[in-house]
Amino acid sequence: MGTINIEKAKLEPSHFFKTPDDVLTCKELKRDQKIEILKSWKHDALDMQVADEENMPCTDDRYDLLDHILKAMRDLGVTPNTTKGSPTKHGDI
Repeated sequence: MGTINIEKAKLEPSHFFKTPDDVLTCKELKRDQKIEILKSWKHDALDMQVADEENMPCTDDRYDLLDHILKAMRDLGVTPNTTKGSPTKHGDI
């Protein structure tokens, strides 16, 4: 894969990794970097869900991406906040 530009990977995780599991298995990344990348990816996945709710369906086949991201975060020991009550549809990332 070569050297990963961490800052760019945080901005566009799907350009650097095919799946959230790829983030987990990347030996170049420290745990906190993996978490930051997965948080960014979670935000992107939530954006896709919001767009879908607003009749702007995503042409991607990754509707279950959020579940994979949340699982990867749990595998790193992070408990993502998925409770209701957030002021936005993105929740507390």
